[in-house]
Amino acid sequence: MSNNITETDILKAIDELMAKGIEPTQNKVRDFLGRGSRGTIHKYLSEWKKDCLQKGLKEGSEVPGNVPQIIEEKRILELNYKNKVAQLETYSKELIDSEKSLIEQKSENMGLKIELEKTKKELQEVISQKDKFESLFNELRAERGSIFDKISFEKDKIINDLRAELKTVHEITWKEITDIARNEETRLIDEKCKVIYLNDEVKILKRKNQDLTISNQDFQQKFIKLTRELNYYKKMVETLISKDSQEQFHEEHFTGGFDLVREFL
Repeated sequence: MSNNITETDILKAIDELMAKGIEPTQNKVRDFLGRGSRGTIHKYLSEWKKDCLQKGLKEGSEVPGNVPQIIEEKRILELNYKNKVAQLETYSKELIDSEKSLIEQKSENMGLKIELEKTKKELQEVISQKDKFESLFNELRAERGSIFDKISFEKDKIINDLRAELKTVHEITWKEITDIARNEETRLIDEKCKVIYLNDEVKILKRKNQDLTISNQDFQQKFIKLTRELNYYKKMVETLISKDSQEQFHEEHFTGGFDLVREFL
């Protein structure tokens, strides 16, 4: 059966639902028809409700005698209609988004199926290669056992030959090594004697350095003492002698003392 429906199909379904006392909605109309796009049903259902409101009729009923009540019902229906339209628009957007998402998922699933088939083929190739590698590995294992036995035999022979050669070399060079060790021991004793002699010389130089340090300290103390005395005498002279007689007094009484200090310095 085709999934396409017409306006006539939708209006017929609405009339039958109204005759049964069922409020026609998008889902109920689609369930009644058993087919059809939700977008198409929403379109013609909205037009039918709008037409009913414009005529001032309640859905599926005749014109009543009480006009104010009809107007109030019309106002309520218009309000409900606006709310329903807003809801239906939201549902339509969600449905469109869902259909887009479904299409994308179908496309993605198709790509995954292709990848799965490709992976299966690759897996079969890997299994085939695995069997080949196992067969080759078994052959290599058997060959390795044979090679290992041969290498082990040759290794033992080489080790025995090397041991014999090392024993011969050891016997030949042992005497030479002993002679070299004795000569080195003699040289080591001579070097130790030289070190002892140099240590004694260092001790003597250290003692001389200590004596010079002590003498230098005594000299510095004497120099400081003389400097203090010289400063004292200068201050005393400056205090006792006036500017006019300072030069004569200096020449008569202190020239000799200053000369001694200069000689000392």
